[in-house]
Amino acid sequence: MRSLALAFCLLVGLCAATGLGGNGRGVLQDQSEYFVEIRDGQFVVGCENFKTAGWNQWEVVEAAAGAPSLSGASIPEGMTGPELVRKLMERGQEIGFNSMRTWVTPVNPQYALQTAPGEYSEAAFRGLDYVIDQARKNNIRLILAFTSNWTPTGGIPEYLAWAGSSNQEDFYTDPEIKQMYKDFVKRILTRENTINGRVYSEDPTIMAWNLLNEPRCVGCPAGTVAAWYEEMAEYVKSIDPNHLVTTGEEGFYADGANPGNPGSEFGPWAAKEGQDFLADHSSPAIDFSTIHSWPDNWQAVDQEFQGRFLQTRADDSMNVLQKPLLLEEWGKWVNISAKATQEQRYQFMSQMFEEIERVMSEPNSPLQGSLFWQWYLDGQTAAPTEGGGGGLFGIYESDPSFDLIKENVAFIQNLNAQPIQGCDITQAKKASVPPVVACPDPAFEGVNCDIPVNECLRGLDNCGENASCLDTEDGFTCECYYGYSGDGITCEPDEATLEEIQSLYVKTPQATSCQEAIPVDYPEAGPGYLYDPMNSYEYFVDLYGGHLGSRQNVTLLDCMIACQIEETCENFVFNEVQKKCLLGRGQCPNYLCPSEKEFCLSKNDRGGSFKIDCGYWVTYYRLDADIARSCAAFEPAEDQPLIKGATAPFDEWQAANGKPLRTTDPALRETL
Repeated sequence: MRSLALAFCLLVGLCAATGLGGNGRGVLQDQSEYFVEIRDGQFVVGCENFKTAGWNQWEVVEAAAGAPSLSGASIPEGMTGPELVRKLMERGQEIGFNSMRTWVTPVNPQYALQTAPGEYSEAAFRGLDYVIDQARKNNIRLILAFTSNWTPTGGIPEYLAWAGSSNQEDFYTDPEIKQMYKDFVKRILTRENTINGRVYSEDPTIMAWNLLNEPRCVGCPAGTVAAWYEEMAEYVKSIDPNHLVTTGEEGFYADGANPGNPGSEFGPWAAKEGQDFLADHSSPAIDFSTIHSWPDNWQAVDQEFQGRFLQTRADDSMNVLQKPLLLEEWGKWVNISAKATQEQRYQFMSQMFEEIERVMSEPNSPLQGSLFWQWYLDGQTAAPTEGGGGGLFGIYESDPSFDLIKENVAFIQNLNAQPIQGCDITQAKKASVPPVVACPDPAFEGVNCDIPVNECLRGLDNCGENASCLDTEDGFTCECYYGYSGDGITCEPDEATLEEIQSLYVKTPQATSCQEAIPVDYPEAGPGYLYDPMNSYEYFVDLYGGHLGSRQNVTLLDCMIACQIEETCENFVFNEVQKKCLLGRGQCPNYLCPSEKEFCLSKNDRGGSFKIDCGYWVTYYRLDADIARSCAAFEPAEDQPLIKGATAPFDEWQAANGKPLRTTDPALRETL
C-alpha cells in the first residue's frame, strides 16, 4: 500500500517534478515510470504486483486520429473519435482497469498507418501517439499488437498482397515479407511520440508487444510459426530491451489428441491451424505465454472444457515453459439467431471468472489476469451486420455481466495490494526519459509546444449542440448553425427561419436527376462537418461523383441548413439509412432516373465482408435554384422521357417571391 504522503503528493501533483527539460518545463517522475517486468514468475511494476484487469478495444488508433466513423462499434452521436478514446481511458481508470489491449494498425484502408511498404500516414501515427499518451495519463498499461492474421489492412493479407503472394506460409518464411515486417516493427519501436516526446521503446506505458494476433498456417511444416515467433521476438528485443514481448496467439496445442484443444467433438481442427502453444512460447525472447478463449467461435461453450483449456495452459506455463500466462482475449456472444442470451453470457462469464480467480489463487500461479472483449461506452452501437446495439460481443457498463467484471477488478486489486517481500526499488526497471508536462498554452502540445491542438477534433470544446466548432490558430470558436441564435455555447432555434428553410425544398420521388451534379463543398460551419486529418473521405470520393459530403450522421434538416450556408448549393441528395448528404448544383429536374437501393460492405474483426442495406438516395431541390440555366445545359438521352410539370413548383415559388435566383456568380446571390 502506498503511504498517505505519497498518495497526497500524487493527488496534488507536487511530487512529480524532479527536474527541468531543455525547454524549461518540468518533467514527470512517479510510480508509472516503472516498466512492467517479470520477477519470480510474476508481473510487477517497481515494487508492486501487477496482475491485470482490463479489456480489448477495437479501432482505437483510427478513432484517436480523428476517424469520422468506425466499422465496428460506432462513435457515439455528438462525440469525436479522440473524445471516445479519452473517455474510455478516464472511465477505465475510475472502474479500476489497469490494462488495455489493442492493435497499432487501423483496420480499414482509408485509415491505414502503413499505406505501402515503408510509407506511413503521419496523421494515423498521431492517433497512436494520442492513445499511448491518454493511457499514460490514466494509468492504463497497453498491450499492443503489431499485426494480425485477420485484418486485410495492416494484417497478413496485406503483407502477402504487397509481395504478390497468396500463400499463407510465405508470411512466415519469405525473406522479403519478413523484412517488411521488421521494417514496420522498427518504425514503431523508434517512433517519438509527438505529444510527450518519448520514443515508444522507452515508454513504460506500454506493457508488452504482441508479435502477431492469432496466427494461422494451415498445412505448414511443424515449427513454422514457432520459428517466426522466435526470430521476430529476438529482433524486437534487439531494438527494445525494455518491454515484454509475447505471441498474441490463442494457444492451441499441435497434438490433435490433446484434450486441452477445442474441436474434440467435430475434428481436431485446432491442431491443424499451425500453432503450437509450447513451441511458440519456448524462445527465451518470449517473456510470457498468451491464450485467447472464444467458446462460440469454437463451438466449445461447455464450462468443463473452458476450465480444462485454462488449467492445462496454466500447468504447462508453470511446469514446462516456466513463464507467466495471460488470458489476454476472451468473450461470450449474445446472438439472437443462435439463441444466445444476456443471461447465458452472464452465467458463462460468472463461471469463467470463477475459474480465472481459482487458478490465480493457487500458490505461485502463472496466470496473471485477463482482458475481456469488448467494452462499449454508452452511445456506441455495433455494425448492422451484428444487429446494432451491443452486437455480438459488446458489453455496456449497464449490462449485468459488467458487474462481474467489476467484481474481478476488486479481486485483482486485492492481489496487487499484497506486499512483495524484500523488493529493492533501485533494482526495478525505470524509464530513463520522463514525459514532458503539458504546455502552458493548451492550444499547443509537443516537446517544443509548437504543435497546434485541434480542440474541435479532440472534443475539448464547449460548443453547444446546435453549433459548429471552428478550429483557429490560437484555439477555437463556436458558431450557432443557421436558423439558431446564441453565443455558440447556447443556441436556441429560430422556428420561423427553420420553417422557411424547410419550405424552400421540393424532393423527387424515389429517384435522382439523370444529370450529374456539380459537386459543392460541404461547409465547415454546417452540421455534419468534421475535421478529417487522415483525409479518409478522399478514399471514397470516386464513389460519390467527386463529393465529400457530410462527415457525421445528419438529419434532413441538417442537410438543408448546410445547403443554406454554402451559397452555391442548389440541391442535395440525402440517404436516410446512411444519414448522409451530398451538396450540388446545376441539376435539371425535368429528367429523373430511378434511385436504386444501395448496398454497403461492412468488415468484421476477422476481415470478413458483409453486404448490408444502405438505402436510397433522394434529391432535394431548392426552389430558388436557377433551374432554367441547369436544364438548358443538359442534353438528355433520346429515350429519356420528359417529366411534365417538373419545373412548375420552381416557377410558382419564383413568381410569388420575386427574389434573385441562386447562381454561381457571387455578386448575384441572395440567401434567406
